[in-house]
Amino acid sequence: MTLQIVGALCVAIAIVGGGLKINEVEVPRLSPRRMTALVFAGLLFLGAGLLADRTTDRAPSAASQPTASTR
Repeated sequence: MTLQIVGALCVAIAIVGGGLKINEVEVPRLSPRRMTALVFAGLLFLGAGLLADRTTDRAPSAASQPTASTR
């Protein structure tokens, strides 16, 4: 989930293009090259986060595995 948040923030900052100021946090103006890099990095983070969530959902848990009976 954290990777997805970081990725979404990267993409959002790239879309805004900089020049954003919220309270004490200021994002300076970005060059087109940096905006492209942020979008690419954000998409990588989003993809990695989604892939990580998908693989953890498929991992079998110890509770779901059948136990052997000793009769």
